[in-house]
Amino acid sequence: QARGQIATDLDAVVVVRLIFAALDGLGFRVAVIRDAPPEEAAADFMTMLRRFLAPTPSHPQTKPPRMKGTARAAQDVQETVK
Repeated sequence: QARGQIATDLDAVVVVRLIFAALDGLGFRVAVIRDAPPEEAAADFMTMLRRFLAPTPSHPQTKPPRMKGTARAAQDVQETVK
């Protein structure tokens, strides 16, 4: 984060917990379910991780307001019509 390689608004402890949880799940899928070769799974994970942590304009530092009820329904209708 100090070098600008990781988004500054991410909580490092939460990020570490999520990384370990994802790796546990990925390891299980590779070892037990065998639905992806280990090399491909590792490459896909690293791509996802880089994008998740990257400080880019597409990752705003503030969260948009949450919409409820009719405001959300109105937005859903507008998106459906498009």
